Amino acid sequence: MSFDLRGINRDIPRAIAKAAKEAGAKRFVYISCLGAREDSPSEYHRSKYAGEVAVREAFPEATILRPAKIFGVEDRFLNYLGHRMTSWKYLPIVGNGNNKMQPVYVNDVARAVEAALEDPSTAGKVYELGGPEVMSIRQMVEQISKVLEMNPEDINLKTMPGFFLNWLAELNEFRGYAVYLLGRPELTRHVLHEFKEDIVVSPDALSFKDLGITPEPLGEHAADVLRRFFRPGHIFIKSI
Repeated sequence: MSFDLRGINRDIPRAIAKAAKEAGAKRFVYISCLGAREDSPSEYHRSKYAGEVAVREAFPEATILRPAKIFGVEDRFLNYLGHRMTSWKYLPIVGNGNNKMQPVYVNDVARAVEAALEDPSTAGKVYELGGPEVMSIRQMVEQISKVLEMNPEDINLKTMPGFFLNWLAELNEFRGYAVYLLGRPELTRHVLHEFKEDIVVSPDALSFKDLGITPEPLGEHAADVLRRFFRPGHIFIKSI
């Protein structure tokens, strides 16, 4: 078994699902990702979709959850943005920064897993999990700026040339280490694809609502996630 994207996102989930089925497990939940599809330009998204197919072959009653970008304490999403905005006041972006995303709170995803496990009617179904807000990276910077008491106009949202980003991504994949210039140790070609397209819940998809869950907005938890970046004496009152 290899440890490339296909191995991690397809072969390992298949083996776990097969073992669970053979052991007599009644329920199985596979966490995929929003944007997973067979024809995605992102290899990561294609591998997650392949994982969905593999899990279904081994455990047909499995429930598939596709969460959007997850945020929470010690995440690699808001913390990355907070670090770049406070330490560098510079944020490299892909494209024009207007692609849409629907960040989801980690606790809401956990509640969805619990709901799927407890409700037999979710068997064999796919749920897309997005937060209540659809926003661009530019809008997200504005929200985070309010939490950190910063002027969003002071943040340099720098669009990097596509050829340069592709070169850095390929270098990361080939040599397996972070390119410090961008401060993104996870920069790969699939990340570039992810930030070039809208990744939001489909209008006709099953979602949190069908699980009886009301997801919480980013503003409710941003201060807890970003507290490490507060200046001394910082007092934040939830208002976003």
